[in-house]
Amino acid sequence: MAADPQVVEAGKTVASTMARILVPALLIMGAVAIALTYFFTKLDKKVDNFISQRKAKKQATQATESCPRCGGNLVVRSGRFGDFIGCSNYPKCKFTKKI
Repeated sequence: MAADPQVVEAGKTVASTMARILVPALLIMGAVAIALTYFFTKLDKKVDNFISQRKAKKQATQATESCPRCGGNLVVRSGRFGDFIGCSNYPKCKFTKKI
């Protein structure tokens, strides 16, 4: 039994149309994927850099005195109202002093 020539021609037309639509769409999707990968790689590096800077800034500097309440070490910290000296045993000891 031979295939109907009209059905075969219709199948070729559909396949050709799909190829003309899908190939450019796949190329665009690939370009978008590459662009997004590049963007998020850069963003990830910037976020890591920002977090490491915040951690370095947030690390307490040792003060020479000891806490008058609990005897723990006093450290220099920074808060929303500026730098201050606070107890290293926070939150157990809440001693603070303005610089």
